[in-house]
Amino acid sequence: MIPLYIYCLTLYRDKIKKFIILIANGEHHQTHSILYKALGVAQKYLKGLMIDVMIVTVMLSAGFLLLGVKHAVLFGLLVASVNIALPYMGISVGSILPFCIMLITENQIGPATGVVLFCFFYSVC
Repeated sequence: MIPLYIYCLTLYRDKIKKFIILIANGEHHQTHSILYKALGVAQKYLKGLMIDVMIVTVMLSAGFLLLGVKHAVLFGLLVASVNIALPYMGISVGSILPFCIMLITENQIGPATGVVLFCFFYSVC
């Protein structure tokens, strides 16, 4: 995360300087306006993230139920949460636990592989 922060701070250094100058000069009305807009964007981002988690949870839970995974809703929520923590590869990493559970409970590689393939095709589509 540190390289990302350095990149963003370097990219937006002029805007950050202007904002700090506004605070130092006592222009509270303009700084409140900027902060209000930033909070609005953050709230919309978090709302979108929650909608994403709900959609991924429902879709994965339905797929896990069809594949016969025990505690499918729990695993759907777990994989969706990992997807938030690890963007672009969260579903792939999160599918490891349902794979292991299917491998243990079914004693066959076929259904367990079906779980991984379902997660893979869901993340690709």
